[in-house]
Amino acid sequence: MAGQQLARTARRHDAKLADQISRAATSTVLNLNEGIGRRQPADKRSRYDIALGECRECGAAGMLAAAYGYSDDVEPFLALADRMGAMLYRFREALDGWR
Repeated sequence: MAGQQLARTARRHDAKLADQISRAATSTVLNLNEGIGRRQPADKRSRYDIALGECRECGAAGMLAAAYGYSDDVEPFLALADRMGAMLYRFREALDGWR
């Protein structure tokens, strides 16, 4: 919800940034779920790596939206991106013992 709201708000000012937020958020969720479905640790880690990168991109885009003055209320979005990033990082780290 926070991502959709931020993308809608940003779209009024910068359609490209709004599209980037939307695509990165979608990719985060899809790669996370693809990783969950993979059986091999290397495959899981690869998807989690991609999801983490996309999640970080979401956070950076949210910071840009705030810096450009497109939205005053990006904190819920940034908090969600931070929590999701921490979760993905822990998922990746947990795979290190799975050889």
